[in-house]
Amino acid sequence: MKQRLLGLALGGAAAYLTQKLLPESESWIRQNFVGKPVSLRGGVASAITATACSAVTILASPRIGLAATALSAVSAGAGYFDDMDQGRHDGDHTAKGLGGHLGALREGHVSSGLIKLGSIGAASAVAATVLPHRRGMLGCADWVAGTVLLAGGTNMINLLDLRPVRARKAVLATSIPTLLARGDASIIGAAATAAAAGGFSDDGRGKTMLGDTGANSLGALASFGVGLAMPLTGRYAAAALLVAATLASEKISFSEVIANSTILSRIDAWGRPDGV
Repeated sequence: MKQRLLGLALGGAAAYLTQKLLPESESWIRQNFVGKPVSLRGGVASAITATACSAVTILASPRIGLAATALSAVSAGAGYFDDMDQGRHDGDHTAKGLGGHLGALREGHVSSGLIKLGSIGAASAVAATVLPHRRGMLGCADWVAGTVLLAGGTNMINLLDLRPVRARKAVLATSIPTLLARGDASIIGAAATAAAAGGFSDDGRGKTMLGDTGANSLGALASFGVGLAMPLTGRYAAAALLVAATLASEKISFSEVIANSTILSRIDAWGRPDGV
């Protein structure tokens, strides 16, 4: 319990200081879903906080902390590269979704999104080696499921980052339960919770956004915490669900699904002063 509270306190302090001290950059200004200017500063700050909090966990658990730090940092870096590229290497058409990036590759274009997916996939594969697993061939299967969980969870948070604080709420809904877990999972959960909570207000008011930088870093850290806390059966179920949801996202709009559900719409609007 003391480690969790200390993690939340340190993470909260890190998030506050980063949000306050990080300077703005013109290169971070984007247009949101209603065409208003919004800054990626919130995402960069959250990524820095997530990685810094992960690094602190090395003191409590070196192996787990190193894996979390590397996963968060690589995911943030890959996301930042994609944010800054803005589709310059997509070819004649903007590449969206897995199908779009593979289509660009068939035309001879290596999109920044494809590089991002490959980088996060590789980092997830490495981080998954420290998740609980069995021996032998079953252990290999456990590792594959862990890799899918980490990479798929990271991507899913990114897919949800289409409205203010939607992705942050998804991270919090994922990370807060891990605070109740035993061992390393609760420490990682504390780091992810603090990083996601920091900047929530500015995100909700439409001043900042996570972008790929913040969404990937937070999603990776939260997914790692889930991987540590979840039993193997749950890991396989979550991995399968994430694969199904990712494939579904190629055909349907999550925003439309949310808009057509009264309950989901109310949950989605929470945290935004205008309710949009």
